[in-house]
Formats: sequence, C-alpha cells, structure tokens
Amino acid sequence: MNVSRERGLEAARKGAQSLDDELIVVGGAAHSDLWMQIIADVTGYPVHAIEPEVEAAMGAALLAAVGVGMIEREAAQGGWVTSIERA
Repeated sequence: MNVSRERGLEAARKGAQSLDDELIVVGGAAHSDLWMQIIADVTGYPVHAIEPEVEAAMGAALLAAVGVGMIEREAAQGGWVTSIERA
C-alpha cells in the first residue's frame, strides 16, 4: 500500500507545479498511529491528520473545490479544519 503511495508522490512531483511540505491523511489510516508513522517513514514527509475527525469525503470535497476553482487553496488550507502533526 505504501509503495503505491510513494509511486503516487513520484508522479505528483513530476506533474505538479508544486507540492506542500507535508501530507494530510484522512480516513481510516488517520486513526492509526502505526499507519501514520509508516506513511511518514515511506514518504519522508511530515504527516498530519485533520482535527476534528472527518473522513475522506471532506478531503475529497476540498480537493474538488480547489480543483474546479470554487475556493482558493488558502481557504481550503485554513479556517475550515485544523490539522495536527501525527508523525
């Protein structure tokens, strides 16, 4: 699973204008200290989770809203939710 995450990050690095310096994980893995540490170890990125707990639907909605220009990236990053460093 984490090998595919690393491959996804490699593809993102090649195709993106820029990437953030951290990962925000939502969903089931965000509830596990072990998975959060594995993700951090494999990717080399600090890993954050969203507080209060929300599931992947919130992350997908924010990503979609930024992608279609409904909201600015800065609005998605702050004000709606707070992220906490997990690993």
